[in-house]
Amino acid sequence: MRRKHIDSKRDEIVQAAERLFALKGISETSVRDIGKEAGVTDSAIYKHFSSKDELIKELLTQYLIRYAELIDRIGAEPLSFRERFDQLLLAIIDQHDANPFGLLLLGERYLYLVSTLQDKRLPLHAMSDFLDSGIKSGELPPQDVKLTSTLFFGAVLNLIRINQIGLVHPKSPADYLQEIRSRFYGLLGLRM
Repeated sequence: MRRKHIDSKRDEIVQAAERLFALKGISETSVRDIGKEAGVTDSAIYKHFSSKDELIKELLTQYLIRYAELIDRIGAEPLSFRERFDQLLLAIIDQHDANPFGLLLLGERYLYLVSTLQDKRLPLHAMSDFLDSGIKSGELPPQDVKLTSTLFFGAVLNLIRINQIGLVHPKSPADYLQEIRSRFYGLLGLRM
C-alpha cells in the first residue's frame, strides 16, 4: 500500500510539472510552483527527483518515446502512404486533444533532449523513416526527409501553440482537419 501512495505522489508531481511547464514555460516554473500545484512540499519532490532537470528529462523523454513509437507503429501499417499519413495526422491530433501539454513541452525543450538522449529513437528519426517509405514506394516525390520532418513538426507545434491561445480557431485542430491535411499534403508533394 505504501508503494502505491509513493507512486501516486510521484505521478501527481509529474502531472503538475507537465501542466505548469506547458502553461508557464519550463524556465518560469520553480520547484516550489510544482509542489504547490501538486499539493506537496519541495522536499517531497526531491524524494522522487534529484533536481528539476531530472524531472524535465523524465517527463519529456516519455513524450519523445511515445511519439516516436506512434509514428513507427502507423508507419508499419500495410496501407498506402496517404492512408498512413492521414492516420498519423489524426493520431497526433487525438493525442493533443487527450493531453494538450505534451506537444507543447516537446517544442520547448526538444534541442536539450536531443543532446541528452543520443541512444533513443526520436520522433524526427521516425518521421524521416516514415517519409522515406513514401518516397521508396513512389507515392512521394524525392525530398530531404529530415528537412520535411522538421517542417512538419514545426508546423504542428506552432499550430498547437497558436490554437492554445485561440488565435487560429477556438476549437480543437480536429475541427479543421481537412484544411490541415490539405496544407500538409502540399508540404509533402501529395495531390489532394
